[in-house]
Amino acid sequence: MKKQSLVLLLLSAMLIGTMLVSCDKKETNEEKAVSETQVVEEVIPVNDAVLKTNGGPIEFFKSTDTVPGRELYNELLFDKLIVANSALASFKPGLAEKFEISEDGYKITLELRDDAYWQDDVKFGPEDVVFSIKTYLRVPKTGAEGSATFEGLVGGKEYKNGTADEVEGIKVDGNTIVLEFVEPVPVALLALSQWPPIPEHLLKDVDPLKFQQNQFWQYPIGTGPYKIKSVKMNEYLILERFEDYWDKTGTGNIKEIHFLPSDSDAGSNLAINAESGDIDYTYTKTYSDAAAIEKMDNMEVIPVDVNYVRMIWMNKFDFADKKNPLSDLRVRQAVAYAIDMDILNATLYGGSVTIADSLTAAPDWKDEGLNKYSQNIEKAKQLLKDANYDSSQVFKMVYYYNNQETIDLLVAIQSQLKEVGIKIELELITSDIGARLWAPTVNGKSGADWYFAYGALGSLSLENVYKRFTSTFSANSHTPKDTTYDAIYENTKTFNTTDRVNAFKELATYENENVFSIPLYYMPIFVIKSNRLNVGNMVIGPEEHCYDMRVIDWVIE
Repeated sequence: MKKQSLVLLLLSAMLIGTMLVSCDKKETNEEKAVSETQVVEEVIPVNDAVLKTNGGPIEFFKSTDTVPGRELYNELLFDKLIVANSALASFKPGLAEKFEISEDGYKITLELRDDAYWQDDVKFGPEDVVFSIKTYLRVPKTGAEGSATFEGLVGGKEYKNGTADEVEGIKVDGNTIVLEFVEPVPVALLALSQWPPIPEHLLKDVDPLKFQQNQFWQYPIGTGPYKIKSVKMNEYLILERFEDYWDKTGTGNIKEIHFLPSDSDAGSNLAINAESGDIDYTYTKTYSDAAAIEKMDNMEVIPVDVNYVRMIWMNKFDFADKKNPLSDLRVRQAVAYAIDMDILNATLYGGSVTIADSLTAAPDWKDEGLNKYSQNIEKAKQLLKDANYDSSQVFKMVYYYNNQETIDLLVAIQSQLKEVGIKIELELITSDIGARLWAPTVNGKSGADWYFAYGALGSLSLENVYKRFTSTFSANSHTPKDTTYDAIYENTKTFNTTDRVNAFKELATYENENVFSIPLYYMPIFVIKSNRLNVGNMVIGPEEHCYDMRVIDWVIE
């Protein structure tokens, strides 16, 4: 009797579930966004497992224009045209089942697959790709590599500024798209692996200036392997397998992915959630969280080197009413020799960070033997003496990270600089940060009011890192024109890998010798993984960017 009752209950549940799904398919995207789906606790078989993570939306899903891969949910909801490996250096087919770049770098040909669908069962096609490129061109916050690629198309800049209605360099023939560029854009393939197509049929009326505010980002629909099952902002997000996903080769058992909300990469509640068993996979940049989680028996912490450096910017422009001592290389060298990153790494970071010698983190992209400027108090004092440095002046150092870790670091650096006769005062910037940091020069004189600025420089590509110091960069508030530097940077614009690497090596050496800034340390990200999760053959990479994660192969054991 009990067995019969159980069967009847299961059949009833299946019937109700089928009815709910049928009704749900009739809802519009906006109706889904405002409806509240009740979460029902259920026992899920081992072959239909649940992955738990942080990073769920607070007020809205983050749009895909600025850093598309920062949120795990975007990585799972939206497929890309091509797929980058974990080093972001080689690529394989994605929504484009074939792709080819011409020998001279002026054309990229994409042949779209014919079996991809949006998660509302609308067929994906070339019109979505064209619409996406045009939209990203006019969205103000599209990230640097995406902007460089799409603006580099023939007619891209004209479409962006409104003087053209179409992008001349996009040609469509059936499922084949040809992208034609004004000149080679070395980051183009990288950009196509990051900025995903978005659905024209749902966003055709979007205002690019209000891209993030569009209702779509309350319940986004992509072409990826997982789709939204239910969401309630600042409470939960549940993704489920997209049964009509084009790639049927997945060997994993993860049916659903449950997100807890958090306000940053992993959120302030990461350690608590990990300890309570609510984290299977996520990442953080916070060393204290990583150190706490590493002590847990059920968790694993994996440091991953990324292109991200904590640094001190130095303003080298003279001011309207006075000369800037930092325009003298000897003073900048003295600053570098005064700081002891070895002791700061040991005392503040438990030896977990890699001390920087340039803006380039990857060893293969810089020469060995760069000056590490290890602390040398006597050499720093001599350099200041040779420069006739006035030790009575006080330099302003601004910063914008409002946390104890930053304060501890800067107070220690303040003390070390004082030891050689350099006085600084610290100021936290709490508003108009960009305007304060990147104020444009006026008649060749500094528009900024600071000498030092503590911050970070991280980017998808080295091109965008080193561009910040070129004379033509619009937000260069710190480095006067250097024709040698500009010429070396131009040499990076090639598809010849050897030439490109050599140009970046030369840039790293040049900025190291001329102390354009003070790179302090390379900041890894820490991937957090529970012991019950098997990620198969995946090579863990830079979690803030899109790469070949193959979540469809992951197994909860």
